[in-house]
Amino acid sequence: MRMRVKGAMFVLVCVAVTHVLVAGDCEIKDPERCDLKSPQVVQGVQFNGTCNSTGVPTLVVGDTYQLNISFTPAQDAKEARSEVKVEVLSLLIPLDIENPNACVNKGLDCPLKADTNYTFNTVFDLKPTYPVYSEMHAKVHWSLVDKPSDQYDVTDNDNNDVNEDNKVIFCIKLPVVVEPKPSYDVQQDTHQQDTHQQQPSFRVVQ
Repeated sequence: MRMRVKGAMFVLVCVAVTHVLVAGDCEIKDPERCDLKSPQVVQGVQFNGTCNSTGVPTLVVGDTYQLNISFTPAQDAKEARSEVKVEVLSLLIPLDIENPNACVNKGLDCPLKADTNYTFNTVFDLKPTYPVYSEMHAKVHWSLVDKPSDQYDVTDNDNNDVNEDNKVIFCIKLPVVVEPKPSYDVQQDTHQQDTHQQQPSFRVVQ
């Protein structure tokens, strides 16, 4: 069954990279692949936030973060386009991406060449569409695929990470912990939730 899901609990806004990560940031080496079909080409992920005692990145609602993914493609790729999904409570939710082109302002020089080292960079804001009052665990599935822009579509079959007609450059699965801001005004947020009865959604704007 084909379906397009837009429901989720916060907005993820990605923008162009404006700075580089510094020493002491959270680093994830050899991150988990989305599945056994995903190429094992990612060497590591750097995240300029904090990681908990088990090495899981912690995201605080409303804050801005930078993500760097180091990888070496197994084959040439003419283009590189982002696909991002979030796994929450066994549901894999696609994020809408207004500008999925990973070859523009993301540190990549396309076309990509096989066996060449690259670092994909992005900065994102984590914004709630309605209040997050307690800690939430999720997994972010981040893919780069090689597919012409006029054929790009984030829809997929059931819980598949990427469409079969895409050439997957990489697909990794990153566990994250989402925490509310300590200074949340619960009364104000409750009022906003009551007056904005809409389906919450994930969205990526680059």
